[in-house]
Amino acid sequence: MKNYTQAHIADKLGIGQRAYSKIENGDTKLTLDRLTELAKILETDVTKLIDFDEKYIYQNYNTHNGDGIVIQKEIPDMIEKIISKIESIYSERLREKITKLSFYAKWLLVLQAIKQVT
Repeated sequence: MKNYTQAHIADKLGIGQRAYSKIENGDTKLTLDRLTELAKILETDVTKLIDFDEKYIYQNYNTHNGDGIVIQKEIPDMIEKIISKIESIYSERLREKITKLSFYAKWLLVLQAIKQVT
């Protein structure tokens, strides 16, 4: 990707460097709108931002002297967080669908019983 510092990207996003650092580290949830903005800044597609190597991701950050450098970090714990979040969202959506289906199934049984009586 680009060799942008966190400060540069944060400025383009209209947030502070610390806030952007929290996004990179997974401490702050990244909305779809923010992800789209980030893709524009990095002149790439959203799918390329979320499609990363299993073991490594390139992250931009500011060193103590203010120079922006690109480093490579292992992120198995970040991958685990992403997997956990996806599983959580999937389970939540599945429960919602099951609840709706159960509601409709009950009404279908009631209506079929009424139809047989009449």
